[in-house]
Amino acid sequence: MRTLVITTIFIPFFIHQGLPKARAHPINCESPVWRIQKACQNNGKTVLTSAPLKSAEQTVPHKAWCGRPKNKCKVYFDGHKMRVDNGIGINRNQLISYESNTESYKLTSLWTHIFKYNRKDGSTGFAKVIFNDYVGNQNFKASADRFWERR
Repeated sequence: MRTLVITTIFIPFFIHQGLPKARAHPINCESPVWRIQKACQNNGKTVLTSAPLKSAEQTVPHKAWCGRPKNKCKVYFDGHKMRVDNGIGINRNQLISYESNTESYKLTSLWTHIFKYNRKDGSTGFAKVIFNDYVGNQNFKASADRFWERR
């Protein structure tokens, strides 16, 4: 009983003596987790410009579902166009509206991006791009937002 009382009294003192101080690690903007955060985009500065998209962004496909879940496709932002797979794509000046939403599908979250655009024949078209993973959605959303802002 005496040992229990003594250990109960002294253990809190020993715990605080041996703990190292917490140190913050620098942000690694090359990491997949941090490179989509606002702290890493444009070195923390928001810059809006009408310059063409970066060449690295042009060649990176966004693996998504198009139109409906499980309909796999690859979406590219290629200069002034957004293309799906090997299609001709739509120009930025054809865009009417762009919105992104979160939906549920079979107990999982889905992120949808809907583009409304003018077709070359004058009618209105819709493109629906769906993601089921958060990181892929964030990367696509950043590219889509830049594409929408530059129109």
